[in-house]
Amino acid sequence: MTVTLATPLSQIELMPGSAIRVNGVTWESYIALLCDLGEDRATRIAYNDRVLEIRMPGATA
Repeated sequence: MTVTLATPLSQIELMPGSAIRVNGVTWESYIALLCDLGEDRATRIAYNDRVLEIRMPGATA
């Protein structure tokens, strides 16, 4: 299963401290997403049991 978003991931803006979750993501889709985004990104990405979470770290003082 390939995950298709109505809005391209590059256009999704997360506020500091916020997160989104996507259910039903395959491991292959998760790996492809990591490759597309690269390592130089502000967001944190986690995957567990077909759930993808994209989190924007909170603002630092």
